[in-house]
Amino acid sequence: MTDEPQNAKAIYTARDKAKAEKLVKKFERLEGDRAPFDALWQEVAEKISPRHAGITVQRVTPDKGVEARMFDTTGSDALQTMAAGLMSWTTSASEEWFQFAAPSNQRATDAVKLWTQEASHVAQELLANSNYYTSRHENLLTKCAHGTTAMLAELRDGRLRFESFPIGTYCIEENIFGEVTGFYRRHKLAPSRIVELMGEEALTKDMREAWAVEKNGGAGKEFDVLHAIYERDRADIPETANPAASIFMPVASCWVCIASKQMLKESGFASMPIFAARYLKWSALGATCPWGYSPGILALPEVKQNNFLHAMLDVMVERAIDPPMMAPDELEGQLIMTARGVNYVNQNVAADRWPRPLYQPADLKTAQWIVEQKKLAIQTKFHVELFQMFANLDRQMTAREVAERAGERLTLITPAFSRDAVEEVQPMMQHVFTLLAESGQLPPPPPEAFLGGNPASGRVAMPKVVLQGRLALAIRMQRNMAASRTLEETLTIAQAVPGVLDNYDFDAMERAKALANGMPAEWLKPEEIRDAQRQQAAEAQQAAMAAEMAEKAAGAAQKIGGLEQVRELIA
Repeated sequence: MTDEPQNAKAIYTARDKAKAEKLVKKFERLEGDRAPFDALWQEVAEKISPRHAGITVQRVTPDKGVEARMFDTTGSDALQTMAAGLMSWTTSASEEWFQFAAPSNQRATDAVKLWTQEASHVAQELLANSNYYTSRHENLLTKCAHGTTAMLAELRDGRLRFESFPIGTYCIEENIFGEVTGFYRRHKLAPSRIVELMGEEALTKDMREAWAVEKNGGAGKEFDVLHAIYERDRADIPETANPAASIFMPVASCWVCIASKQMLKESGFASMPIFAARYLKWSALGATCPWGYSPGILALPEVKQNNFLHAMLDVMVERAIDPPMMAPDELEGQLIMTARGVNYVNQNVAADRWPRPLYQPADLKTAQWIVEQKKLAIQTKFHVELFQMFANLDRQMTAREVAERAGERLTLITPAFSRDAVEEVQPMMQHVFTLLAESGQLPPPPPEAFLGGNPASGRVAMPKVVLQGRLALAIRMQRNMAASRTLEETLTIAQAVPGVLDNYDFDAMERAKALANGMPAEWLKPEEIRDAQRQQAAEAQQAAMAAEMAEKAAGAAQKIGGLEQVRELIA
């Protein structure tokens, strides 16, 4: 599913012009709405993530001054710890952290389960051979610092490719349900790049002139081009339109020259290829604000205060080590300030005129205590203690151990984890599934996997994505631990009231606990096989009991010889 060129439109119609003008106008409005956030993100970047500090101040070379103004790196260190921890505990490259499974409204037969498992293994392998994990880590750094991320997932030359977009380079819009349905980004493109992306027929008059200069080795000129990716309004798709035509696909892809407001290329996607996600929503700004809130924004006041305090501490320490001196004017230029230097003073000079430090810093302990408290506040907002607790162990922990050690700390990060799963990870993996299925890289599906169980439909039911990273399992384990505590109390009561155990479905509980503990789903027997085995065992037991009773009855008849005794035994 690629953004294929639409070469049929050599002459731009009035409709194209109107659409281009409307998109540019919308983008300029969204850029204006984003401006206050740009200033905030720039400040967060300068204090916490200097390499992202090019949002309102564009740089083409490294600026060492940004790092030089960071007297305390607690915020930067906490950001790195949180992003690395989330990466390791949610989407680790060394674990099978997700599994495709049949959707809830589809019967999960053994054939469907086997097929989704094979599809999961294929996807995991292709992800490992792509740039997904580096892009995911970059996304987590941005999400924890600035609160909003956007990442592209596409298939190029048969390989998965991902791209994390820097904060401040794009605009997003939501639908009434809070879902991001529009992505708008400004590009500076040379004519040669435009030809590469869209074909020569996309060039405007000015672009053609610049391209001629560029082909002759002249200095290239760059043009501001808007790329708008958004869900089409159904009213814009004619009823007689060919659904396979790119310009009528559900998701539009429009390249527009901002200066001339001309449509350079229009095409589309079958589904949204860019996934925008927020750490948390900035709900205080109203329902229309699409941008996110983050630990970096939350910790910014403490980061700024601690940076100032640390700068003052540096001055105090410097003054304590190398203090300014007071000396009589007759010693001007004669004081020896080197280590072990000796200054000789006339004994007739009064003691209050001897050289002495002009300033002696106060006790540094109080200032250091305040700095440490600020550091702790910053680290708490980035959940550093939670991830350091795991990292300090010399072995990997199971989900149960994570849940037991983390305890209530897990509940603090659960909302952000849930939003990350719903807005980014799960829909992106479903998109990856679609890309691989359409390119023929997945094994052939069984008939039951098609919609309505009908292969003639040609459409496979979209599987759900079950997250199996250690953090996901640990959060689910909290529910299992609650069940275990409940059963411990129930078993005590059952000694007096046995019937109380009838309230529980032990089979369902044990299967859920096994999955939450990280056991592969294929290791669990299908429920149909389990029930059949139980039925066979019950029938065998009944047959054995019947044989035993018949044997006893026959023996009684031989020994006693009376029909009444046989009937009594059988009864």
